[in-house]
Amino acid sequence: MSHPSNKITRGVLDEAFKGGHVGMVGSEAQDQRMFRVHDAHVVGDTVVLAGLVGDFQTVKEKGDFAVEPLVPEDGKHLRVGLWRNAFPFVQHFQQLAHFPGRNGVFQSPPGGFHIELIPAESITFSNAVVASTTDSIHRLLDAEVNKVVFHSDYRLAIDDGKGTRMVRKAETNAGDLCTDAYRYITKADIAFNNGGGIRANIEAGDVTLKQVIDMQPFDNRIVTIQATGAQILNMLQLCTATLPEEDGAFPQVSGMRFTVRVADHTITSAEVLQPDGTYKPIDPAATYTVGTTNYCAYNGGFYNAFRQCPVIKEYTTLCRETLTLYIQEVHNGNVPAQYAAPQGRIIIE
Repeated sequence: MSHPSNKITRGVLDEAFKGGHVGMVGSEAQDQRMFRVHDAHVVGDTVVLAGLVGDFQTVKEKGDFAVEPLVPEDGKHLRVGLWRNAFPFVQHFQQLAHFPGRNGVFQSPPGGFHIELIPAESITFSNAVVASTTDSIHRLLDAEVNKVVFHSDYRLAIDDGKGTRMVRKAETNAGDLCTDAYRYITKADIAFNNGGGIRANIEAGDVTLKQVIDMQPFDNRIVTIQATGAQILNMLQLCTATLPEEDGAFPQVSGMRFTVRVADHTITSAEVLQPDGTYKPIDPAATYTVGTTNYCAYNGGFYNAFRQCPVIKEYTTLCRETLTLYIQEVHNGNVPAQYAAPQGRIIIE
């Protein structure tokens, strides 16, 4: 597709926005908001995008957009994105138009894109093609993600109900469940997940696929690695060093238990679960199999503590899929009472 002038045409926007998103990164991104585009209105060098505001990482990893309403409570304003001096990025739009299936995420420079409220009546452009396309996709997705996949009589928590994300600083029942699922799939000695990868509570009751996705939204895959006891201890030391503050690297665990002394950030004990149900102190010289995600193994999680560990097996299974598989196959679709509360795997002194 060629573009002979510096005027952004409606046709270019229509085609590009069918599969494209516009976002913003950098120091001015604040909480990493971005837009799923429904409508576009071009005024001079400004592109006005009317859409749904979503969390940047969530959109990038799983394509979930409806986080905030399009129309605020007063009903008189639309939440829109203003993207100024847009012409330098038309070429990127044109590339997206050629690859609508890629559903690409465009990241504009800091300051190039921001969010503000403007009067609803000022948006006169209505893009029926884009709206009908996205609406049909949302209907199909809604039918799938609203299916019930298991039941829980217990709230599976990542927070304390008061805003503190406990999953990033302490053991939680959600962390126990997720890591048990990893260990079930991998049959590893130990399983870990970073607390920052467990993002939402699941309330008691029937649990839908959407709730599972909300809890583990990232498309991380399960892997089995081989790590020495010394490497595991080093990871635990690194990833608990900010206590009592929150840290997304804080490790939730299955197949072992450990104690952290906050005063000097020391792992004072670490024991590995044995086949007979007893625990044995971890041996720094011994080798253990560890089930975790590819992110935690070699893509930056756990401060790269496991990057040098050999990968024994890579699974096609996504981390969130293990949760449903574990509960359905091991517990007949019902979360058992052992997950009503944290099980005492992590002690903070």
